[in-house]
Amino acid sequence: MPRTELPEELPIVDTNLLQYHIPPYGMFRFVKAIGNVTTSNYIYSVSIDGKFSFLDSAHQLSDHLKWSKEYSWPISQLDTNAAYQLATQWLAAVSMDVEALNRDCNLQIRPVMVTGEEQPPGLFLGILFPGERTGRKGSEAWVELFLPTKKLEILHVMNSKYILRKPLQFTNLDLLLSQTNAPAETNVPAKQ
Repeated sequence: MPRTELPEELPIVDTNLLQYHIPPYGMFRFVKAIGNVTTSNYIYSVSIDGKFSFLDSAHQLSDHLKWSKEYSWPISQLDTNAAYQLATQWLAAVSMDVEALNRDCNLQIRPVMVTGEEQPPGLFLGILFPGERTGRKGSEAWVELFLPTKKLEILHVMNSKYILRKPLQFTNLDLLLSQTNAPAETNVPAKQ
């Protein structure tokens, strides 16, 4: 079985946070976007209906530049089955409804352009679960990974019905919001 664990120190606590972002109150009230936390490896976002929905590598640009220089494999080594297996294992590991995505969406697996320069074809793959619209922006979910190293770069689920996790609950939100009239700080470094 391929390794699908993220290179992350768990649990994520104040001491391993690099920054966090809490959007304005209206974003919470209307779309249930709560915010994100950034570690040295990944950005974790609770952005759809108060549920964990996005995971992004914190090193996408440097990874892409490195890979475009270090890897040169022929297109014949493109293994869409391995990419699909990794993607669905990651989706399942973070409580996404892979069965429903497969049932409701037309799976697409395709190479993703990582830089504006020439690159090895087929190594950096996007696994998309498009809904009625096509392409990444119209997808219900997508995963991007670099196949040679089995590195997860992006995992986004855009539709709450495919997120099996329960929303985060705030039992004292009104109290929390009433404690200050000061504007909320966003994109600030976490306390060390």
